[in-house]
Amino acid sequence: MSSLREEDLLFDEQEWLAKGNNLVILGFKKPVTQAKFNSLQNSAFGDVKIATKRRNIKVEKQSISLGDRFGAIVWEKKSDKGKVIFSATPYLAANAYQDNLNNFQYLASLVNQKNNKLFVDEYIHGYKDADIKESEGEGSIFKYFAKTPLFPALIQVGVLLLVLIWAKNQRFGKPIALETPVIDNSQAYIQALAAVLQKAESSDFVVEMVGKEEQIQLQKSLGLGTIPLERQALLQVWQEKTGQSSTELDAVLKLSTRKQRISERELLNWLAKWRTLKEVKK
Repeated sequence: MSSLREEDLLFDEQEWLAKGNNLVILGFKKPVTQAKFNSLQNSAFGDVKIATKRRNIKVEKQSISLGDRFGAIVWEKKSDKGKVIFSATPYLAANAYQDNLNNFQYLASLVNQKNNKLFVDEYIHGYKDADIKESEGEGSIFKYFAKTPLFPALIQVGVLLLVLIWAKNQRFGKPIALETPVIDNSQAYIQALAAVLQKAESSDFVVEMVGKEEQIQLQKSLGLGTIPLERQALLQVWQEKTGQSSTELDAVLKLSTRKQRISERELLNWLAKWRTLKEVKK
C-alpha cells in the first residue's frame, strides 16, 4: 500500500487472523525521529535498504524484526492463532530497490509459511510471457503498430511527407522577406523621457510643460494666437466664446502654475479635465 495508516486492525483483518493466518501490513503513521532518511538495516539476508525517518518507539525489543537505536522499522504482534507483522515504511520492497535483492528476500521471509513457494502476480501490471505476446501478435513493435488504428495514420503521414518533399517544400509559397520596422524616434524619446520623469517623481515639471502646451492649443482653438495670455484675460474670452462657466478652466490653469508635486491620481484627473474642456470647445 502507498498510504500510511493507523495500527488498529480492520474487521476483515481480524477475521483473517482468527483463522490462524498471518498478516503483513506495510506503512504506518509513526513519529519521525532523528534517524537518517536513507539507511541500511542489518538483517539475516544482509543489508536492507530503508527510506524513512519514521520509527515505532513504543515496542518491546523482542518484537522488533528490523530496527536501529531510534526504534523499530518492522515489528510483529501475536494474535490468538496468528500474528501481524507491521512495517513503518510502505516501500519495503518497491521497484526502486530492484538492485538491492536483500529487500525482496527479507520481505519474502516475512510472508513465507512452511517453506512454500511464493508467486508474484505481475499480470495486473500488464506483464505477459513471450509466448503469450507472440500468440497475440505483439511479438515486435511493428506487429503492435500494425494492430492499432495508429498504423494507417502513420502511413498517410509518410505519404504526405513524400509529396511535400517532391514538391520542393514550397507548400507555403515563395518566401517573403521581413520588413524592418520603422522606429519612431520622437515616440521613443517621449517614452524614455516619461520613464525618467516618473522615476524622478518630477510631476511638477510635467504639469508645467503640459499645461503651457494645453493653454496654447486652447488659445489657438479660440483664435487667440500662440502667445500665452494672462489667466484672467483667457478666462474672460473663454466665457464669451463658449458661454460656459470658467471655473473648470481656472482650476486647471492654477494647477499649471503651482510648481508643486502632485500624486499620479491628481495628474490623471488634471489631464482628464483638459480633455473635457477641449471637447466643450468643439
